[in-house]
Order: sequence, then structure tokens, then C-alpha cells
Amino acid sequence: FFQAEDGIRDYKVTGVQTCALPISNVNANRNALIRASEGRYILFFDADDLLPPYCLATLYQVICDHPETTLLLTEKIDFSDAATVVFGAMPEPLQVRSHSSLFHAQKEHYWTSTAALCVRRDEALKFRFDDALEVHGDLDFFLQCGALPHFIKVMSPVLLGYRHHESQLSMPKIGSRHQESTRSCLYIQEKERLGQYGLSQWDRYRRYMIARLFRAISIGALHRGEWGDAFLLYFKSFFWNVLAMRWQYVLGFWFVFLQSGILRHGLRYTGIRK
Repeated sequence: FFQAEDGIRDYKVTGVQTCALPISNVNANRNALIRASEGRYILFFDADDLLPPYCLATLYQVICDHPETTLLLTEKIDFSDAATVVFGAMPEPLQVRSHSSLFHAQKEHYWTSTAALCVRRDEALKFRFDDALEVHGDLDFFLQCGALPHFIKVMSPVLLGYRHHESQLSMPKIGSRHQESTRSCLYIQEKERLGQYGLSQWDRYRRYMIARLFRAISIGALHRGEWGDAFLLYFKSFFWNVLAMRWQYVLGFWFVFLQSGILRHGLRYTGIRK
């Protein structure tokens, strides 16, 4: 299934069904596609990313070997030029890690994105992408489904070529959507505070994931000289980071502020509000 904006509405391959959707809210379209799907598992991928020819066969093998799997993430390689991506003609030996849930695997610092996600359809239908979010809808979805049992991480072979954009929000360079990112961070935190993500027994794991996002976005804001955003995110997530014992960030934030912040930029406040 593809969004109309992908420019491949006329994609014709035997056995592949396409669905053209209006160019509107990406999360609303994701929800519509999940409901329209028919397979036992759903594989997400972005139109500008690359999949090796053995991707689906490898995922099928993993699911056959672990039929109880509900959530599966793949490994990736970053690229900016598709010509530089080289997948082997034959896949490397299959290596997977099994976890009781995605939440329980948080200490592994796996990269979590729907660009690398395969989820069992009957479970995906229990959740929804929040169409109120401008960005970070992926994290919002994982916060809902992270407690699903039988999570698998495919370590080898690499099954995704992920296009790296220069405006990546976690990077020091100015991203075109960094203000939306700050608003989305605060929106997700408020949903957690109000208990909208589910059982309180998973609070510690969800807040660990949310604080990790706050860390990346706040450091990026520091590098851009946006002190208001950076300190707002830092203090909003301060106690969560302390409880997670993220001392490198709690203390390193001030080092980055002094080193690449006030010494390189004049004071500037963007005025982002919750």
C-alpha cells in the first residue's frame, strides 16, 4: 500500500495491491492502511528507503522460526546517496535476539522506527497512530505497543537502507521541522503524564524512551542556539533522566551549552510553547 505522494500509484506487480490515499496527515493514512491490509503481518517502509532483495524472505524465515512473534525490528545502514548502498547478493547468516517485549529491550538502545518495523496485524489493529502529532508518530506508536510479548530484533543480515537527511532533527544542523519536533515531544510527555499510554507498570520503560527523545532534540536545539527550547526540554525530562541514571546527558548538557552554545551563538529564544 502506498500514499499518493509517493508517485507510485500505478505500481504494477502481480500479487501486489496498491492503495492511493490523499496527501494529508501521514498518521491518519497509516491508520487507514493498517485497517485495509489483509496479511498476517504488516511491514512498514518509507518510499525513499531501500530494501535488499532478500528482505521479505528473511522476515518470513524469522516468523516461521518464531511463530509467536508480535513485534519485529530490523537492522539498518544509513545512506544519503542510493548509489552508495551495497547489499550483498546473498544475505549474511541470520542472527536474531529475542526479548519478552520491546520495553524490556530498552537497555539495548535499539533504533526504533516504523521504517524498520514488522508487526502482527491483529495486534496493530489494537493501536493507532496519533494524527495530532506532526512528527514522532513512530515513538507514540511504540509507546502504545511496546509491552507486546515476544519481541524480535534481527541483528543480521541488514534488512533496511535508511535514507539519512541532512535536516535530521537530532543533528546539530538546523532541521526544517525542529519546532514541530519540540511541540511533539511535549505532547507525548503530556500523554504519558495523563496515563494515556496504558498500564502504570510500564511507566519506567515508556519514560526511558521519551527521555531519550528529549535528549536528542534538546542537544540539537543547543547546537542551533535555541536556548529556550533546549532548556525547556532539559528540565521537563530532568527527573526522568536522573531516575534512568543518564548522568552523561544530565551533566553533558551543560558542557555542550558552554562549548558549542554560548561561545558560538548569541542568546536567542524561539518562543516555542507547549
